[in-house]
Amino acid sequence: MCYLTLLSTTRAEIKERGSRFICRVDPVASEQEAETCISEVRREHHKATHNCYAYSIGTGDRALQRSSDDGEPAGTAGKPMLGVLQNGRITQVAAVVSRYFGGTKLGTGGLIRAYSGAVRAALEGARFREIEICDTIEIECRYPDLPIVEKALNRHNADVLESHYESRVRICVRIQRDRVSHFKRDLIDPSSGRIVLRP
Repeated sequence: MCYLTLLSTTRAEIKERGSRFICRVDPVASEQEAETCISEVRREHHKATHNCYAYSIGTGDRALQRSSDDGEPAGTAGKPMLGVLQNGRITQVAAVVSRYFGGTKLGTGGLIRAYSGAVRAALEGARFREIEICDTIEIECRYPDLPIVEKALNRHNADVLESHYESRVRICVRIQRDRVSHFKRDLIDPSSGRIVLRP
């Protein structure tokens, strides 16, 4: 499965009953980069009533996803923002929405629409690239089991990074993350567990 990430930072601003919602979305490679972006926005908009955020790094079981309502009612800001990223299969990004209160309370539904809408507005003008999230796996096997390995490598389009042929065969491969579980099964089952996989 392919995912999307941003090519560059994108911004948008929307207004809802007097309140301003200013969104900035950045491409990030790590949690540290995401936290740095959040800190930058907080400094830039230190007079904002709230600086809510959501970020997503990686995919599937290994995805790191965080969100914050920053003082807004629970579940009305960070989670809706994260939902926009998840629904769009967008990863390696951090989104921050700064709200300047306009004097009128929006209620739960209004806040959810405003925060998610600000993120959508920022992403509408964004340029994306497709990425494939991959894992690296080391395979160790006996020579008689090598045909099983070769069949699995071909079936799952795994890239061989390095290989060592000594008393046992060791092969390091890169494979799309959403193929990993099936790939491992196609090695372990036919070999009755003789093929060793790391990690």
